[in-house]
Amino acid sequence: MHKNAWWKHIGERTPEIPPDTFSDVDFFSFTDFQSAIGQTVFYHFLLGKTISLLFKTDILGAYYFCRLVSILFLLTSLLLCLDIFRKLPFNENLLGDNLVWGALFVLFLPQFLILSVSVNPDSLSILLGTLFFYAAYHLMAERLKVFPIFLCVLCAVIGLFTDKSLFFLILLGLLLPFFLIRGKKVLRSISFVFLVFFLFVLVASWIAWYFPAQIYSTMSLINVRMLDKIQIIPQLFTLDEFNREFLAYLIDSSFLKFGWMAYSADRLFYWVWRISLFLSFLGVIIFLGRYAYSRIKRYRLRSYDSPIFRVVMFSLIAVFTQILNVRIYQGTKFILPQGRYLFPLILPIAFIFILGLKSFFGLFHKKAGQVAVALFVVFQFFFFTYVVWNYLIPVFHLTVKSPHPGL
Repeated sequence: MHKNAWWKHIGERTPEIPPDTFSDVDFFSFTDFQSAIGQTVFYHFLLGKTISLLFKTDILGAYYFCRLVSILFLLTSLLLCLDIFRKLPFNENLLGDNLVWGALFVLFLPQFLILSVSVNPDSLSILLGTLFFYAAYHLMAERLKVFPIFLCVLCAVIGLFTDKSLFFLILLGLLLPFFLIRGKKVLRSISFVFLVFFLFVLVASWIAWYFPAQIYSTMSLINVRMLDKIQIIPQLFTLDEFNREFLAYLIDSSFLKFGWMAYSADRLFYWVWRISLFLSFLGVIIFLGRYAYSRIKRYRLRSYDSPIFRVVMFSLIAVFTQILNVRIYQGTKFILPQGRYLFPLILPIAFIFILGLKSFFGLFHKKAGQVAVALFVVFQFFFFTYVVWNYLIPVFHLTVKSPHPGL
């Protein structure tokens, strides 16, 4: 890093003799390193071991390799989204066949794509979150199988060692069995519930046995940053100024605020995004209302037996849980959130968004919902193209208006 002028990139004076380790760098405090190496971060550990074998001295080669790994994680996540939107067997003549647009929604979401190809744990977090929901949706919509259950448990446990944005998977993993109980096969469903808990305990025990210090560090982080502050949950639902600002910033930064939140688009684009989300949320409520009415009309009151009902409710709980998680973790320190915390939920977010838009505009015309979804995806495509050529390339390649010469 010294050879490649790292000091200049971060705005520091280049020392005559390079330090041997990061802990010898003057402007780094001890607390920074304690938070960075106090627990095994799975992404850094795995990638570091791989790089040490392939790129012992070539730091630029290592960097491009890390970018390639992130791109492969992104492509895998996109393929999982495409597969689930094309094959989920819970149509029930209510959704139509255009949920495949959900994969395009994911592909052209600017902040998501920018973050996914960066060199950081978020690329792995997104893959783990997508894998978790991919397996969970199949379990709720198809026959109960052991492998998807094991995949959910594995993603939830690995998430503990990857990034705090995945801590919510533990709670969802514990809730998932209750979404697998089916009225016609209660005994079999309950047996699978016990199987999930058994697998979870087994995997967690194995990890705790081999990595006791890391488990202790992670659980301490959860306890100090989250569990100790549960008592403030009621005040999170008030409409005070910070709560409104917090939610608006979380929504906006999940659309586009890149370069450590330094760069953003014109406010008009954020209002298009906010209004679209609001209409989509109304559409989901309309969909659930129409669905409940159709069940009552046909005297089929056991809505929990329906795959679509289970998937929608599980998705809504997942998004709400993560927003609450971020609010407790960052909001109690009065820090505005980064949209990246929502990206491990990109699959349920895309599912709910597409479903909501289609349902809302479907009230006006049979095909209006499909047209609305298509128009939004086209808007995304042109907006993202504009962002790439007008913002990203000039900022990071110094062709027009970088505020940081030499970076």
